Amino acid sequence: ELMPFFELPVSSDIRGHVAALSGSVAGAKVRTGGIVPELYPSPEAVSEFLLACIRADVPFKATAGLHHALCSRNEQVEADEFGFLNIFLGAALARACRLDHEELAEVLQERSSDAFVFEETSVSWRQHEIGIEEIVQSRTEGAISYGSCAFDEPLSDLRHLGLII
Repeated sequence: ELMPFFELPVSSDIRGHVAALSGSVAGAKVRTGGIVPELYPSPEAVSEFLLACIRADVPFKATAGLHHALCSRNEQVEADEFGFLNIFLGAALARACRLDHEELAEVLQERSSDAFVFEETSVSWRQHEIGIEEIVQSRTEGAISYGSCAFDEPLSDLRHLGLII
């Protein structure tokens, strides 16, 4: 079984593109980085992409620049990179807690590991909390995958955060 993902431009209103995928066996893809700063979309643009996918019940994946768990600065490119946890937890929180555009953009820009509280059966950010069921649902029906050209950096970040051994 193959599931196609269509990369959508987030520089303009993508709701129509996402709506066209609704009900199909395809998903949406967002590119979150590149080799020059101009290839990095704004947190607001990624927030709009995620919310459009959530509202249209379209699964998505994110690729490029997701080397670290949390938002960080890439000095080589001189751009802020999204963290893969920011993307996944942002999508799950937006879905379960109905975050608005501004709140989701804040999650996407969160740099402090202290801002996220990981418990055995839940994760919280500020006053919003989601349980395992919501995380599983978001990962199986929404935030399907992410791509990174790095393998060791994501694992190292997760170890540093105490999320894996």
